[in-house]
Amino acid sequence: MIYANGDGAPRNDDLAIAYACAAGGAPAEISGRVEHLLERKRQGAAVPDRFDFCDDITSGMMMGFCSSRAAKKDAVGRDAELTRLAARLTPPASAAYARLRKAFTAYRDAVGENEVDLSGTARGAMVTGAKEDEDEAFLATLRAALGTGPLDVKTALSTADGALNAAYRTAQAEPDESRWGTVTKAGIKTTQRAWLAYRDAFTAFAAAAGSKTSSDRLAAALTTRRTENLRSFAEN
Repeated sequence: MIYANGDGAPRNDDLAIAYACAAGGAPAEISGRVEHLLERKRQGAAVPDRFDFCDDITSGMMMGFCSSRAAKKDAVGRDAELTRLAARLTPPASAAYARLRKAFTAYRDAVGENEVDLSGTARGAMVTGAKEDEDEAFLATLRAALGTGPLDVKTALSTADGALNAAYRTAQAEPDESRWGTVTKAGIKTTQRAWLAYRDAFTAFAAAAGSKTSSDRLAAALTTRRTENLRSFAEN
């Protein structure tokens, strides 16, 4: 990528092609990547786009690598915003926030370990995607709790809890969990326990931070999202 794009070194299409061959990978990836670079060489200075190693992936293994790389890039901006939001907190709220982050990390990791089918070669990408979804949802909910973003809540907590319980019972009553790949009812149960601790930690943090969003509204939003995750097991 350095030599194909001329980043920090003169552009050198031949050297970029040599590295693309040496990098290895699935045959289709190598041939596609080399063809891509040869076309750029033919275009010369008029090439309209930047070259990215991940543009030509065909294998599940490389999909996981490229998803992880993209997630790291996304995390930079997300972590910077989390740092800015946390810097405004009072000491009691900071302590509650530390507990919230610990509970959230445990829940997010449980989702990746227990609620993603790890049987295929694309498992790395799927785990990364699932964790990314949770990271984005966490930040969006934190913004709402601290008054810097909207909270889309259309359901009362009692209704949301009823829907959650129904979705959980449906998942636990599944007669053939093998259709979920490596996901099991026991894994879903473990993740659900981690989620309950996360929801409690979030509402406790919001109270400590003096959030204008009520605990019930916040809990309803978190519960609705968790219900959507659980319903996916009944749909798939």
